[in-house]
Amino acid sequence: TSASSPTIAGLFSLINNRRLKNGLKLLGFLNPLLYKLAKKYPDVFYDITKADNKCTASPTCCQYGFLTAKGFDPVTGLGSINHRRFIKILTDKNLKL
Repeated sequence: TSASSPTIAGLFSLINNRRLKNGLKLLGFLNPLLYKLAKKYPDVFYDITKADNKCTASPTCCQYGFLTAKGFDPVTGLGSINHRRFIKILTDKNLKL
């Protein structure tokens, strides 16, 4: 998260800048938007379906963890962003969600 949070913040800053240049409103609160995008445009996210966050490297690690699954899961969330598609959709004047 220490690398991804500033990266995603920068991405949304660039998207909002482009939206303003295109005469569109700023995105605002993003959570509902992300889930709508995932439902309507699933190619916006790279869904990671074969992984887990189990740790067996040392006795202090949790051996159970969670598994990834199709769609949202507690390990990878909605997945990683296909940034080109993401930017294209969110800066489109005809976007309807």
